[in-house]
Amino acid sequence: MAILKNDPVFPFKDEDYCKARHIIVEGSREEIGYDLATIAREEYGAKLRLYRDPVYAEAKRDYLERNWPERLAEAKGVLRAFDLAEDDNTFDPSNLMYDLYGEGEGGRVNFGACTGLVLPHEKTDTGAP
Repeated sequence: MAILKNDPVFPFKDEDYCKARHIIVEGSREEIGYDLATIAREEYGAKLRLYRDPVYAEAKRDYLERNWPERLAEAKGVLRAFDLAEDDNTFDPSNLMYDLYGEGEGGRVNFGACTGLVLPHEKTDTGAP
């Protein structure tokens, strides 16, 4: 297994919404994708998003194969963690989302979303968070 560390950043309480973890993984890109997807599924209840049409799955896979083969390998690991075939055209293995699902849309996110990262001030060049 490629998981070297999977520890809480702070002690969790039942009422905590955010339960941040410090995770370190190593291995091949596919192994890393598998391990992160397993953690996401088991500890956070993550589900894979549905493609609106299989053509999008095929196009994304072709794009990743040409332009980002490392990400494609990670996506293959994600599919394996969810017991899906490597050529599955139903679910998007490039996003491990949780807590963002519109149940009426069958697991599709209904709004634009972005990713944010906040670093502790001691980890930045300027000392600012």
